[in-house]
Amino acid sequence: MPGSQRGWVLNDAYNANPSSMRAALQAFLASPRQRACRLLVVGAMNELGTYSEAYHRELGAWLAERAGDFDALLFVGPDARRSLEGFGPGATPAAHADGADTADSALRGLLEGQDPNELEVFLKGSRGHRLEALLERIVPATGRQEPAPHGH
Repeated sequence: MPGSQRGWVLNDAYNANPSSMRAALQAFLASPRQRACRLLVVGAMNELGTYSEAYHRELGAWLAERAGDFDALLFVGPDARRSLEGFGPGATPAAHADGADTADSALRGLLEGQDPNELEVFLKGSRGHRLEALLERIVPATGRQEPAPHGH
């Protein structure tokens, strides 16, 4: 946050559906940058039934339209692979991991060469994907975690 000498993490990885994902991501992306590098960690949305594939692809396409507002993107969860497909190739680095426990190499690749003090990280996804496990790798680098406002 303003005045901090270190990067920070905003963790909203408790609940996710198509509208809460867009609302939370929109709010984060519309906020003034606090650091040089913005990383989005987007977990899959659970319990979407037969619409899951379409909703995940749509989210990826929606993020592609806003790629200029962040610097790197990690999708986490088996269904999130569809989000990466919707995001498509582009100038913004993006990766996918089936789970938080297998995201190490993808996370390292996205953060390679980044100053940990200049990281601004936003985590959003369904609780079942355990995105908080990634905090063990991110928070030591940034030194700060902010709770998300309730309602997203």
